[in-house]
Amino acid sequence: MHNVVKIRTVKINERKLNKVFNLASQLYLLGKELLRNVENAGLAYSSLAKTILDSEKVLAEIYSEALHLKLTPLHGVFRKLRRTAYDLARKLGKKVNVIVEGGDIAIDKRAVEMLIDPLVHIVRNAIDHGIEYPNERVKAGKREEGTLKIKAERKGIEIVITIEDDGKGINVEEVKRKAIKKGIISADEAEKLTWNDIVKILTTPGFSTKNKATDISGRGVGMDVVKRNVEALGGTFTITSQYGKGTKVTIKIPLTSVIVKSLVAKSSNQLYAIPVSSIVKVMKIKSNTEMLLLEDNLVPVLKVLLPSNPQYAIIVKAKNNTLKGLAVDNILKEDDLIVQPIPLILRKSVSRLIGGIVLLSEKRIAFLLNVNELH
Repeated sequence: MHNVVKIRTVKINERKLNKVFNLASQLYLLGKELLRNVENAGLAYSSLAKTILDSEKVLAEIYSEALHLKLTPLHGVFRKLRRTAYDLARKLGKKVNVIVEGGDIAIDKRAVEMLIDPLVHIVRNAIDHGIEYPNERVKAGKREEGTLKIKAERKGIEIVITIEDDGKGINVEEVKRKAIKKGIISADEAEKLTWNDIVKILTTPGFSTKNKATDISGRGVGMDVVKRNVEALGGTFTITSQYGKGTKVTIKIPLTSVIVKSLVAKSSNQLYAIPVSSIVKVMKIKSNTEMLLLEDNLVPVLKVLLPSNPQYAIIVKAKNNTLKGLAVDNILKEDDLIVQPIPLILRKSVSRLIGGIVLLSEKRIAFLLNVNELH
């Protein structure tokens, strides 16, 4: 007779879990700071230093366990998305190869709860609306089997999730016709629509290019819900498509509840934190410097942080690996900092350049910069 192992689980209040995690994170950082101070005082080999070092190891383990309680890898979500894609393709008589990458990326459990239904909807859309039937693909010069790629990756202080298919893409003219029929736009307005306008139509509540709802389309979650849930997490949602070639949906959400090594700088009496992983070099400059020469590259010096008396340029790798110099008044220190999400009440009033808030050891806060937003 086999022994049955029962695993007991308990529900934890989200607010209390967040508090425990924040306390564990702060304890861990305080332990590291205490050890630094002891070493700086010339007591690196003292019994005090050994005790603090042992304590720091325990605190690191407590932080790690708290982090595992708060974050979850995307493996489970991606397994569900792959199964959804194959089941729907089989039901419709379509052929598809699902490629999954980045399942080991971990995100906040609350984010998973808010993203799971929207992600399932995007995958169902890709199979139902995007991937063609085998005979249609052959006529279009494609392989019988379509490809659906689901990928997650960490870019700076963002988690980027993409769902891309090589199907028929979005028929812009069909979207216009449906939008006119539903009274969303007029015929005159349809002639002037940009791609951003098309995306707005696609994310209008109740909009669909299907002639009637079926058990496949119209399942209670539309692209408007996808957009709303992503934005509620402080993220962005974009669609790119080429008719006849395919469609790509990109979701970016801020990285939170983790510790990021950052350089803290001051500009116009405001503190900013720049992830060290994004920094190429820090250079002393004159207040009127507009361009810098770095290894035969001309780097523009941006004053987006509104420095009152710029003394330094922090050169970072920005969008598309371009180099940008951020002018700041002063450089304060390099430190490990806990990333917290921007409060909902502030999200609409702060720049996309602000990716989060970090708490400094002096009980002051700094804005964490998302250098991927630099153009």
